[in-house]
Amino acid sequence: MTFVSPEIIGIGLVTLLFTMVFVGGIGTTAGPVLGAIVINVLPAMLTRFQDYRQLAYGVMLLVVVMFMPRGLQSLASLRLTAKGLSR
Repeated sequence: MTFVSPEIIGIGLVTLLFTMVFVGGIGTTAGPVLGAIVINVLPAMLTRFQDYRQLAYGVMLLVVVMFMPRGLQSLASLRLTAKGLSR
C-alpha cells in the first residue's frame, strides 16, 4: 500500500484504539500499553463468545469509565500508595 486514506482506518479500529487508551489510562505511557495488552488478550479469553466480543468491549469500557476513570493504571498507583512506596 502506497497511500493512506480514510477507508483504511475504519470505525472498528478507532473504537479498538480508544478502548485500549481508556482501559489502560490516559495521561501515562504505561496505561495505554497495559490497555493494549488487556484488549489483545481478551479475545483469546472470549473465543466461545465470538458473537458478543463487541458487547464485551463496550461493557468493559463502560465499567472502566464509571468506576476507574483513570484506567487500570490507577489500580497500580493505588497499590503503590497503599504500600507507602509512592510520593
